[in-house]
Amino acid sequence: MYSWRCPYCLERIYSAWANRDKQFVVCENCRRVFENQYYDYNYEIKKRKEQKMVGYVDVVVGGQYGDEGKGQICAWLAHNRRSAKNPYHFAIRVGGSNAEHRFVLPDGSKHTARVLPVAAWIDPEILIVLGPGHMIRLDSFFAEVADLEELHGPQTGRIFIDPLAGVIDPETHVKAGNHKKTTWRGSTFQGNGQAVAHKVLRDGTFKTAKDYEELQQYVCKFNNTWQLLKFWLSDGYCGLLEGSQGALLSLNHGYYPFCTAKDVTPPALLAEAGLPIQAVRNVYAVYRTIPMRVPGNSGPTGGKELTWKQLEEYIGKSIPESAKCQTDSGKQERIFLWSWKDFSKSIHLCGPTHLVLTFADWWPTKLMASRGHTLEKHISRMSAIAGAPVFMVRHGPEWDDFKLLGGEQTCNL
Repeated sequence: MYSWRCPYCLERIYSAWANRDKQFVVCENCRRVFENQYYDYNYEIKKRKEQKMVGYVDVVVGGQYGDEGKGQICAWLAHNRRSAKNPYHFAIRVGGSNAEHRFVLPDGSKHTARVLPVAAWIDPEILIVLGPGHMIRLDSFFAEVADLEELHGPQTGRIFIDPLAGVIDPETHVKAGNHKKTTWRGSTFQGNGQAVAHKVLRDGTFKTAKDYEELQQYVCKFNNTWQLLKFWLSDGYCGLLEGSQGALLSLNHGYYPFCTAKDVTPPALLAEAGLPIQAVRNVYAVYRTIPMRVPGNSGPTGGKELTWKQLEEYIGKSIPESAKCQTDSGKQERIFLWSWKDFSKSIHLCGPTHLVLTFADWWPTKLMASRGHTLEKHISRMSAIAGAPVFMVRHGPEWDDFKLLGGEQTCNL
């Protein structure tokens, strides 16, 4: 019977007979995935009816209008699992490059991810998947790959881009003047909406990952990424799906037209990744004490809009200018008071199993004290409405700026 070596590290020798039931093999030495050229397809036909999904996926979603701090929560979840010696095997990112996830590592270093999942920085062995619904800006992608290579070495064989994932060429975007067409309603100016529009129109202008030579070393060689995910889940692997923006910005559920170009609720994220609903174990929904929207005429929320001066008076301290401004335009973001109507809608759309409250240091103490509403009461009401626990509260931008509200059981998430 035939045998062969891992095509990447050339270290491990594999038996075709021992692996006849596996279409894809994960090298025990380098942890990269490659296709089994001696796979017995008849074996899959025989086992298809008996096969059960034993792996699962955890989903992280923004519950409001973006900027909730999802990136830092993804980093904590991946680090927590790795520290418990039960790491995620893969991490998926969908949505688009219009979502900037800023996060801090345990060593204090700061990073930004628009394209790749944050877990890639935490765990060098985690496999990275960019689903077919993702929109990838080339400049952001290669900048993030370079950042990862500096931390963890070569990334080829670790990153799997679906051939149908959309690509935004920044030069084409600027030449077409697309970055100017959305200023009337607020924008991140990344070209995501225009790319989605061309994908829907099917007018021949939309380009995917398979169309770019520079991406070929990362494009999934096994047809589409859903096949990889199917293989991993049936083999007992566990993953982390990282969403973009916030559920209340969804195209069909936001303040249209002051919304994003697609739905960003958990079911929509699963669809963009190519994952079935039954694969989900936990849904972590992240909320800010003070919701935020992008600068300009970006639409309302269910809460009253504040000025930055008002917020600083309510919390009794000044806020750094960098925390007030949008990265892309440099203009000040818009901030609002909490809305329970928005929260109830978000809970209905997201169906979370766990909640996270961020920016607790921005809780407007002076305003809420006059109403007899404390942060503790706020957290209790969140849990009561959601029927799910608030397991973490974050109160600053650094790695250790959080408090767990579930005791030891929280460490087993």
